[in-house]
Formats: sequence, structure tokens, C-alpha cells
Amino acid sequence: MEREIGSKIEDIERAHVIRDARETNVETSIIKVDTSDWQIFLSQMEAEHPPPQKIEDSSRSGQCVVRR
Repeated sequence: MEREIGSKIEDIERAHVIRDARETNVETSIIKVDTSDWQIFLSQMEAEHPPPQKIEDSSRSGQCVVRR
């Protein structure tokens, strides 16, 4: 009996949260990003932190060694 009442209270609370979220008028804005700046930033990051390279190790057949 207590469990049923508890779950009903949770359902009512959940319904109130959903209703409040629907009633709240939230404005969404789209942020425009200049892609050329982003490309410059990415190329600088790659220059400073090159991705790890996979190198085949001939001593262990079929295994790769990641060298940083």
C-alpha cells in the first residue's frame, strides 16, 4: 500500500515537472560559428599535439605499437 502511494506521488511530481517544462517558454538561439577560425584552431591543435601513430612492429607479428 505504501509503495503504491509512493509511486503515485512520484508520478504526480513527474507530471508537474513535465507541465512546468512545457509552460516555461524557453528561447533557443543558434550560435553561428565562423568555420574558418575553427579550422585554424584545429590545425594549430594538431600541430601542437600530433595524433599517435600506429607502427607495425616486425618482432611481434600481427601486433601494433602505438608511439606518441
